[in-house]
Amino acid sequence: MSTPATPSVQPVIMPDAEDSQIESIFPWLASTPQHFGPFKSPERRARWSVWTVASVVALHAASVAVAVLSGGDRTHFDPEEMTFLGFLLALIGVALPVMFLASAVAVISWQRTVIRNTRYFGCDKPHPGPTLAAFSWIIPFANLYYPFKSVQEAARYGAEDRRDIRGELAGWWATWILGLIIKRLANGMVSAGAEIDLAFYLVIDSLGSISLAVSGILFIRIIREVTVRHVRRHRELEAAEVFA
Repeated sequence: MSTPATPSVQPVIMPDAEDSQIESIFPWLASTPQHFGPFKSPERRARWSVWTVASVVALHAASVAVAVLSGGDRTHFDPEEMTFLGFLLALIGVALPVMFLASAVAVISWQRTVIRNTRYFGCDKPHPGPTLAAFSWIIPFANLYYPFKSVQEAARYGAEDRRDIRGELAGWWATWILGLIIKRLANGMVSAGAEIDLAFYLVIDSLGSISLAVSGILFIRIIREVTVRHVRRHRELEAAEVFA
């Protein structure tokens, strides 16, 4: 009697086996979010923001350097006895508000772009949204939280293999708030109308400038990092959609 042939058993290959192997090599292919909006590159706005913020930092540093070299016992320089250092302080006093306004416009433009891009990365309703984030800079009390929150949220979306910037975010906002408080105190000393020691005023004002300069340096690093995260993640998702 002949033995019946044993049917050959073929290995069962799951449909997703090949995909799983690819995803193990390229982890970012495993999570392709739903897009709730288009992506717009923030690179050009980031460059403009970095340049203007760096200019503000340089002016703060210059004001500290001039304050260290200057001195006196009056609250204002006499125009008839204006020294070179006094002229530099006056020039910085004019240039700083102009560059600060330019940096504000550039940063808000960049900020709105990266917040909108979170919709492309899967965030259905970013909070705060682009409009609230932009206007929160000038809204009392809201400007103590929402500008920081918006940048923090934008940093959460993007390439996942980047460095941790939570410490830089906290340092940026802490030095920003501290610098504003010190500057307000220094301006209050002058506006009070009482006789003050110019050297003491310059020390207080310089401390505020140093704090704001440190905040600006940290913010430049954050702008660059968030921009790189978004651009890299956008490229990863485009590649994932090609594989899909």
